[in-house]
Amino acid sequence: MKDFLLRDGTPVHFRRMEFMGIVNVTEDSFFSGSRTPGAEEALKRADQLIADGAAIIDVGGESTRPGSAPVTGEEEIRRVCPVIAGIKEKHPDILVSCDTYRAATARAAVEAGADIINDISGLTFDPDMAAVCAELKVPVIIMHTGGRPDTMQKDPHYDNVVEEVHDYLERQIGVAVAAGIPLDRIIIDLGIGFGKTWDHNLALLRSIDRFSDLECPQLLAVSRKTFIGQQLVWEQGMGGADGSADASLIPPAGRLSGTVGVSVYAAQHGIEMARVHDVRENAEAVRMYEALQPVSAVVALGSNMGDRKDYLDRAIRMMNERCGSVTAQSKVIETKAYGYTEQDDFLNMAVELKTMLPPRELLRALNGIEAELGRVRTLRWGPRTIDLDIIYYGDRIIDDDDFHVPHADMYNRDFVLEPVCELDPLRVDPRKGVTVKQLLSQWRDREGN
Repeated sequence: MKDFLLRDGTPVHFRRMEFMGIVNVTEDSFFSGSRTPGAEEALKRADQLIADGAAIIDVGGESTRPGSAPVTGEEEIRRVCPVIAGIKEKHPDILVSCDTYRAATARAAVEAGADIINDISGLTFDPDMAAVCAELKVPVIIMHTGGRPDTMQKDPHYDNVVEEVHDYLERQIGVAVAAGIPLDRIIIDLGIGFGKTWDHNLALLRSIDRFSDLECPQLLAVSRKTFIGQQLVWEQGMGGADGSADASLIPPAGRLSGTVGVSVYAAQHGIEMARVHDVRENAEAVRMYEALQPVSAVVALGSNMGDRKDYLDRAIRMMNERCGSVTAQSKVIETKAYGYTEQDDFLNMAVELKTMLPPRELLRALNGIEAELGRVRTLRWGPRTIDLDIIYYGDRIIDDDDFHVPHADMYNRDFVLEPVCELDPLRVDPRKGVTVKQLLSQWRDREGN
């Protein structure tokens, strides 16, 4: 997962795909269920989306559906700013984006509390947008669009839609960077449904990995869109003899299941964010999919007997054979013994392990490796050929009498925190609610280092 920075320099690091809930302060957005023409209605909808699991709320004041007519900038500001301010007042930890292509609206939205600007035009409709976003130091979502909303669906044509959208996004990233928006404040959006046919949209989704080389997080926005209706019409045998599919046969209200299917597909491909009308339904499906995937566990290793490095290497090979797949390793550090100090120095490190084993089975497998490598448990914190501790098991918290995850003693051990931080400094500790980098900094402050 790729990170991005907020205005104050705080990194946003999603360990799994998160959801952006849609709040349309409009009367004419294409899905009637998302229309909240008044601020009070909009704030209630935001509350529900957040309760359903949204990490970001996207507030828009103008419909950009195909064929829509624009509103004035003044009217857009009047609609979105009270809603943005209200959300941030009640939910200060929730990210809020403003869906606008106007620089003046972007400025007003950020002043009201918006964290992100979501520009469907990719910085092309308003010549001042890039400079304003750079000045405000705000993250910006750069989307591909095939024209203005009122005309974009009139016979869109590409020789190679995947490469042309890729080239456009690459070019607009360059425009943003040249204007002073750093790469780590840019998010991309393929613009599904904006100036694209049914086939164009499917081609882009099938090639979604093609855009990973742009080095920016990706927002996928497909919720209840026309191509889903077309695909479902075709799958249900209601398409025309000429290969056409009339999306109106399955209108937006009937496209939730198709949207959920695309969200699960996006999660499979490591997409950072999905913009949806229905957060709970999409999140439940994606979280269930994730629960069936290998879990990212972090294991700390230590040795202070015999050929210490060889014991570490052998333990890693055995973990690969019996526990899953070791996907990352920290460097090896040498440290003084902890607890019982009358013993030789340790070599310590940490590894990330993708495993299908449940927590207790993983613990038994690691204990078996320790036993085969000659560990004898006679003295607490005593010398050992190899020590293997589960530090993290996904985001789980386990507090049994004899088994604690995150590891109960890790917060007092720099020789654990330092290698774990090297693996992923932005991993959020589920017990403490802060990053590993912050945990290490807190330890150093306590110890005066």
